[in-house]
Amino acid sequence: MLVEFYKNLKATRHDFELVFVSSDKDQHAFDEYFGEMPWVALPYDRRDLKEKLSGKFKVSGIPSLVVLDKDGSLITSKGRAEVMKDPKGESFPWIPQTLDQLLGTKFVTKSGAEVEKTLQGKVYGLYFSAHWCPPCRKFTPVLVAKFEQLKAKHPDFEIVFVSSDHDQGAFDEYLGEMPWVAIPFSDRKTAKQLGERFEVEGIPTLVIMDSDGSIITTEGVGAVLGDLEYPFRPPPLNKLSEENFQGLNGSPSLLVFTSEAQEAQVAATLQPIADEYAAGKKGVGFYYATQGGIVDAVRRFGNFTTDTPLTVIINIPAQAIHISERKEVTAENIRAFLADFAGGSLANQIPKR
Repeated sequence: MLVEFYKNLKATRHDFELVFVSSDKDQHAFDEYFGEMPWVALPYDRRDLKEKLSGKFKVSGIPSLVVLDKDGSLITSKGRAEVMKDPKGESFPWIPQTLDQLLGTKFVTKSGAEVEKTLQGKVYGLYFSAHWCPPCRKFTPVLVAKFEQLKAKHPDFEIVFVSSDHDQGAFDEYLGEMPWVAIPFSDRKTAKQLGERFEVEGIPTLVIMDSDGSIITTEGVGAVLGDLEYPFRPPPLNKLSEENFQGLNGSPSLLVFTSEAQEAQVAATLQPIADEYAAGKKGVGFYYATQGGIVDAVRRFGNFTTDTPLTVIINIPAQAIHISERKEVTAENIRAFLADFAGGSLANQIPKR
């Protein structure tokens, strides 16, 4: 399908090109598969660059088609779905609406009234939920109480209900329990697009957006239940636990395995660096861990030794693991390790399965 799409588009657009970035296991498989393609490829032996690209665009599965603009900026990481919907490329290059454009300004209240409301410049939540979902029904009263508490202190804070209900009646009944606005039930297209944009795989999901349009967290449900301080920013530094280990999946994370005796010292060393990275929105998580439970599972996952201290970077989006050769946990050593990671000079030490 992609070959046909490519040939059709190249006939009318000479400014379009495709590059094959292979996940094949060996050169022979690469050569055989590449032989079916009319476009160019990243040389197979550039595995280092392949890993960087996978990490940059958070490629977690294949096939994946990332579409870039002429200036190198990302248009969409969902090119595969776009080709399926638009096999002739009539809407190419599929430049997505901004979130503000997608949401618009027209919402409905529990009374059924249509209201005009802008979310630009505000901290707000998108609440993906449904009347038929028992966990949603259990969480909604908790969220209502938190919302009413926060509105008293932060009047600009908003929540928008994005429904997965099956009919208007269920939508109306459920919205009747909520003090915030909703995407109209009739606008199923916008609800679907919002779910796709934030890769919502289960409900309830609460996405918290910052006033500058960036995502604060997609784990708003946990933030509310954990009574995280408004505006629900995840702590820059966390002790690895059952409650937060899923954060390792979303972005590169620096993790220091340490002993209980050295835990406080390691945390004190990491905290200012984690604060700096969080303030600069550099997209790196910071954790420290001692032993037991999920910590042991993470050690097994990375085939890490039981040495302490041990400093690693786990980069799930790029399917990579990096282990620091610097044993002592000092600010200088942590910064040097992070600089090597940013510069792409670290070897991938992910264990072979």
